[in-house]
Amino acid sequence: MKKSQTIKSPRYIPIPNFLIENSNLSDSAFAVGLYLYSQHHSYGRNTDDASIVKVKQETIAASCGLSVDTVQRACASLIAEGFIIDRTRAIRRDGTLGTYTYALRKFDCNRDKYTFIALRAIKFLTAKEMHLYALFAKFKANYTNEFFHSLKDVSLALKASKAKVIALIKKLIEIGLVRKQLRKTNKHDYTENKYFVVCFVTGTLKKKRGQKKRNGVRPTVSPRSKISTKTRRHNNDDFLVYYNTS
Repeated sequence: MKKSQTIKSPRYIPIPNFLIENSNLSDSAFAVGLYLYSQHHSYGRNTDDASIVKVKQETIAASCGLSVDTVQRACASLIAEGFIIDRTRAIRRDGTLGTYTYALRKFDCNRDKYTFIALRAIKFLTAKEMHLYALFAKFKANYTNEFFHSLKDVSLALKASKAKVIALIKKLIEIGLVRKQLRKTNKHDYTENKYFVVCFVTGTLKKKRGQKKRNGVRPTVSPRSKISTKTRRHNNDDFLVYYNTS
């Protein structure tokens, strides 16, 4: 984990499932691919055949916690797997090389299936932690945010040992991206775990209608006012949906 902090009220971006489902990518290649698609969502554009994004390799390396050489190898892997269709680099007037422009496999939210990822998680997580978090986000049910995949299934998907997966899950729990809950089995014991992907939404808390006077004074809080800048948890812990009133 890059920083020992917690993630609060992050912004979410759609990441194509065809990237998350690819089992041939290394963790670093996946992290670079995820970063490129996140930048395309924020700053890129679509053509008839590709999704275009322009970004420096040094920026990718700093954001993903990788070296520039590792980013170059990751890009080569993404090219081999068909995620980067073309990569060009402008030449400045003084003859020096400029920023890379990437033509990615086209991703259209109206056509392709996708998974929402917390954008701020990219800066907090290592490549392998990011890979696991993306898998969890895809595994979860849309309404309850829970999933029941075994450690064996997760370790096979991540290509890591069970011990490594357990250590990675612990880190995701520490920074608040995942919650764990004991699950009652058919034998009436609690030897299995149920995991939830913590989701954040932005909203406001409104005054109830017909609120009575207290000490002869009616509250003056506007129904549309934002009463707190802190992240508050919804009362229903089963869904683990976090509301941010900032």
